Amino acid sequence: MADDPRQVRTRAALDAALRALLRERRLDQITVSDLCREAGVHRTTFYGHATDVLDFAMRSFAGEIDRLGTVDADAQGGDAEALAVVYTSALVDTLDAVVAERDVYRALFGGPTGAVFGGMLAQRLAERAEIALHSFTARAVAGAPTDAAARREAAAYIGAGVAAFIRAFAGVDDRETAEAAERARALLPAWWPGTPAASDRF
Repeated sequence: MADDPRQVRTRAALDAALRALLRERRLDQITVSDLCREAGVHRTTFYGHATDVLDFAMRSFAGEIDRLGTVDADAQGGDAEALAVVYTSALVDTLDAVVAERDVYRALFGGPTGAVFGGMLAQRLAERAEIALHSFTARAVAGAPTDAAARREAAAYIGAGVAAFIRAFAGVDDRETAEAAERARALLPAWWPGTPAASDRF
């Protein structure tokens, strides 16, 4: 069932207001009243969408991360190298979003709520990594983990590492997202398709 158009408009107004406020202050410094005032939304209406500002921010940015990170593995056929390139392209898209709103991402990563946002980001990226690992296993990528427990561990490791990389990237003024994504890919496990040979890494 499609969302009520009024709910869609309200979420969009709250999302725009949140981003505007994050350009001025950290997430933990924004109250529900601040957000509702900026969005022109009643507090009662807000609580129909989230329990507090942190909850709304996690929902909003989780949706953005999912949209940017979604990859159609089936479209790449049996070519693991091509699939890895598509995952790198998805990371470029994510880094482009960081560049476009660097002040917003710095505010999200800063302060007491930064660890919560970083944890959410790592979890979402781990979920994407586990999907990638299933695809690599199906394509018989040498060295890729084949059992469920090993895939979960590898995905958690990769998700946390890429989340930390994004946080570090948000903290500097680098705008070369394609180059940054290649640096991130070089840090992935040696069995990840397209990564440099171990002897060429450092």
